[in-house]
Amino acid sequence: MKKLGWVFFVTTLCLLAYLIHFYYFRYLPIRNNFEVLEKEHKVIKDSLLPLISKIPTEKRQGKEPAVQLPYDLKYSVKEFFTGNSAELSTRGIEVLNNLFTAVKSLPFDSLTILLKSGGDLQVNRALKIKAYLVSLGLDEKRVFARVSKSGEKDFVIIRVK
Repeated sequence: MKKLGWVFFVTTLCLLAYLIHFYYFRYLPIRNNFEVLEKEHKVIKDSLLPLISKIPTEKRQGKEPAVQLPYDLKYSVKEFFTGNSAELSTRGIEVLNNLFTAVKSLPFDSLTILLKSGGDLQVNRALKIKAYLVSLGLDEKRVFARVSKSGEKDFVIIRVK
């Protein structure tokens, strides 16, 4: 019985030592960090909230834009190119100029030119349209030319997202 008492006493001392260790080396540092973060949060909140009301907001003229993104524009290949060439026709240049003026004011993420796969001619046509739009001033990183099976035959689809 005497040995069992010593086992309980030693176990209690070990548990007490672990709790003291936990309190000083685990709980207090986390609690102190939390208090520091709360103070920083209060300072940031108190200093930034008054500034938010001073930030100018963008006021749009009129209501929402007439076009909701994303949207697809579908043109015949004959509008852009003459015969079996990859050179833009005057009508194609006119269409692309109109498209550029319409798109440059919209907040779009990407503009994709999609043609049905059909060899090097389709690839060259898609790249020609992309190059012309980039030369007008669209960001090259946001304009993509694709030739895939999902395109429609004899159509150029321009997808604005």
